[in-house]
Amino acid sequence: MEPKVSIAIPHYNHGKFIEKAVRSIQDQDFSNYEIVIVDDASTDDSYTVLQKLAAEDKRINLFQNEKNFGTEITLNNCINFSKGELLICRAADDLCAPGFLKNAVELMDKHLNAGLCVGDVEFIDENNQPSGVEALSLSTESKYFTSEEIIRNWKSDYNLPSASAIYRKSDFVKAGFYLKGLRWHADWMLNMIIAFRSGVIYCPKVFVKFRLDSGSYGNSRLLDNEAQDSVFHHLLNYLKNDFQDVLPAFMRSGALDLFAPRIVDTYYKHSDLWSIELLNALQKPIYTWNKRKETYKDDHGISKNIRSIIDKNETQLELLFQKNNSINIAVYGAGLHTEKLLRVWSDYDFPEISIVVVSDQPESSYFNSIPVTNINNLKSSAPDLILLSSQSFEDAMANTTKELFPEKLVLSFWKGKYTKL
Repeated sequence: MEPKVSIAIPHYNHGKFIEKAVRSIQDQDFSNYEIVIVDDASTDDSYTVLQKLAAEDKRINLFQNEKNFGTEITLNNCINFSKGELLICRAADDLCAPGFLKNAVELMDKHLNAGLCVGDVEFIDENNQPSGVEALSLSTESKYFTSEEIIRNWKSDYNLPSASAIYRKSDFVKAGFYLKGLRWHADWMLNMIIAFRSGVIYCPKVFVKFRLDSGSYGNSRLLDNEAQDSVFHHLLNYLKNDFQDVLPAFMRSGALDLFAPRIVDTYYKHSDLWSIELLNALQKPIYTWNKRKETYKDDHGISKNIRSIIDKNETQLELLFQKNNSINIAVYGAGLHTEKLLRVWSDYDFPEISIVVVSDQPESSYFNSIPVTNINNLKSSAPDLILLSSQSFEDAMANTTKELFPEKLVLSFWKGKYTKL
């Protein structure tokens, strides 16, 4: 008998975490599954760990690439080897939340039209300690949303988390697997195509414990404008030429606004993308591109978390600003999190952000019209308040800030232990 669920795990040098990841699956109260692990030619001793795990449990099917192919190819290989009706793609260092598998399978069996089901994500650190939950907040109870409901209710800050997703494999295959060239946005594209074709089940429970890692796939390239341009070019090209059936859904939902303003720069830069259909799909991002900030009040996703932290510390911040009306405020980070932070910050009667700082050499001199510099350049003119603006990089940012500016004030948005006001 074929397994009901296939859990695909691409693996590379995660010997420190892979056993805990597998055990979190084995501890579930649902047993009709297989675990498909493809090792991408690891260079540490983790393949020995994998062989031991596979010898203990016949549900584990272990494969190894002859050479290192990277995440996209390895994950697609996992899926090609899988046999289940339902599919889960799990990172080798993430943990399944208790009860996740049974809950997700029951929801998929109840709503046979749904192409995927997602839950909430709890972030954990290297020691498995929780550091916050990101909730999609589509509803207060488990619910199936048709494709039309998704289109009509979509907001710019929404993101269907792949880390917590379970897919109907047939829908996954029809969506083209993880598309070549999309790299760290391949899972986003896949999820949106499936959602716009078949709808989504949302369960307001934690499905996965996601390990924050500044070196994870994509994080190290977020500030690489050339790499991001290439990814966005591929994404728009796929929409224009290969997924015209869902292009109207992208138009009506404004889903591409998640990538504004960068994706608009890519569109205007490459004439091969120019078409009235893509231009229509980019109307909301173009609005953001022109305005550089939105006037509506975000109440979901990353923005919701940022706002809740500001609200929690608002009294202390106001007292600080009253004492120093010429305060110098720096934002540490220049990615999507900072774009959301700047939008939320503008809703408050707070002093303007003075500068954006990054750990590496900045690709651009400005971020949303605010000067950008390497944090080491601030040693002679230290800011009074530093806002740590990243989920994945927060630990590293906090350590750098403490080393360079031990006496300065800090506001953290994910791990409260770093806040010092």
